[in-house]
Amino acid sequence: MKIVFAASEIAPFAKTGGLADMVGSLCQEIQSLGHEVAAFLPRYKSVEIQKWGLAAAIEELQVPIGSERLSGKLWQASRGGVRFYFLDQPEFFMREHFYGTALGDYPDNDRRFIFFQRGVLEALKGLNFKPDVIHVHDWQTGLIPVYLKTIYSGDSFFQKIR
Repeated sequence: MKIVFAASEIAPFAKTGGLADMVGSLCQEIQSLGHEVAAFLPRYKSVEIQKWGLAAAIEELQVPIGSERLSGKLWQASRGGVRFYFLDQPEFFMREHFYGTALGDYPDNDRRFIFFQRGVLEALKGLNFKPDVIHVHDWQTGLIPVYLKTIYSGDSFFQKIR
């Protein structure tokens, strides 16, 4: 079975709490059971290209947000048999913190994570990687199932993804 995990944090790459540990461990455990696993997360400022040995997977990924299309880049790395993909969009993710500062959440978190969620789906199509299941985690990825049943429902590429 091909399984995609989408999360805003995955250990060891990006971590603020338990979500990152849980998703990182779950990816490895599911892979060890013989499934093909790919995981997607934003490429935050702390996810350094050299440190993690990232390689370009898609040089320019066009992601629709409302009536506009924003460009991003997709990076990849492999660890323990799991392929990790990092969606790079400097305006959204090259910040000191993942979600906000001590003063509160970033005011554009909705836009940032809509970009991420639509970016995951656009990247799957760009990579021609059709999973059987997309496993989403927390509010930052919660719209992916909604998008599959609405915006992407007429696209044959996504028809059998659960």
